[in-house]
Amino acid sequence: MKIIQYLTELPENKEDDPGPKKSRTCKTKLKNQDGQLFNVESHSDKQLRHFKFLSVSFMSQLLSSQSFVKKIVECEEREELQKLEQRLLEEVLHYINTVASSVEGNVDKPTAKFWRVLLNKSYDMLDKVNALLPTETFIPVIRGLMTNQLPSVRRKAMDLLNNKVQQRTRWQKSQILQLLELVPELIAIVQCRRKEEEEEQAINRQTALFSLKLLCRGFGTENPVPFVPVLKTAIDLISSEKEEKNVMGSALLCIAEVTCTLKAQAIPQLPRLMPALLKTLKNKKELVSNEIYLLSAVTALLKVVRLEKIAVEFGPSSQISLRVTSLKTILATRLAPRILLPAVTKCYGEVANTRK
Repeated sequence: MKIIQYLTELPENKEDDPGPKKSRTCKTKLKNQDGQLFNVESHSDKQLRHFKFLSVSFMSQLLSSQSFVKKIVECEEREELQKLEQRLLEEVLHYINTVASSVEGNVDKPTAKFWRVLLNKSYDMLDKVNALLPTETFIPVIRGLMTNQLPSVRRKAMDLLNNKVQQRTRWQKSQILQLLELVPELIAIVQCRRKEEEEEQAINRQTALFSLKLLCRGFGTENPVPFVPVLKTAIDLISSEKEEKNVMGSALLCIAEVTCTLKAQAIPQLPRLMPALLKTLKNKKELVSNEIYLLSAVTALLKVVRLEKIAVEFGPSSQISLRVTSLKTILATRLAPRILLPAVTKCYGEVANTRK
């Protein structure tokens, strides 16, 4: 953690260094004989970059070395270790944030390749920290990170959760209960609308909806109750007039998954869901201008009328036409005549009057 803090305090480039004063006031105590670990003044810009790269490479190797992993496994202070692991994850995510902003700031400069390589190395370090966490520790640590002040840290925590849920196939009952405790936390992120960091917020809300979708797919059949509020929240989103379209697209896909999983338990929500969904489909201008949003809406409609399997062809336009055709077939063949006939009669009357 001290190495990461020290690297964060170093200037991005040598010309950014304010001189000896900066070196003297470096808060992190990592020093050599001349009172500092790396003297920016007496080294070149290239050496500064090399020092950063070697430091991150060293940490990455240390975190996966047998002797280090052995110490982690043998450590008996589990509670203390969990706190340290969460702090280490936070430090790594903060550092990734710093490097990512350097990647953006140097995109047109000769050093662009170096910053991209350093970012990849930093992500490698994050994977090594993640690999150290047993699942019992991983879930509380992620839960802690999801309430972090930085939106980028909250998002990365959800990304780590999503990867874990997608990669693992077997979970113990206690672990599943721990994961389900994250559902209210994720709903809170979906509902959060801060004026500052608006763009970051939209991406985080989409990520949270994707997490909820994955959790529902993995554990909702056996544990439907926690996902009823998820469906209510997603319906609130698609009913809103002012909602960001990408967030609405994610909400529609979440609705599709949760409705299919909840089955009969989703029925009480249909009187709110169907008008909102049909209203979404009526707004042709917005749908046509955003193909992913259109596909999300059609997918949600298909799932709501209980289509379990959809054959997917190549290309988004063929997917849409395929799903619309499937939808027509399902409505014609699977709906009870007592439901279908009055709806068809009413619709036919309206269409005849408008000469369509």
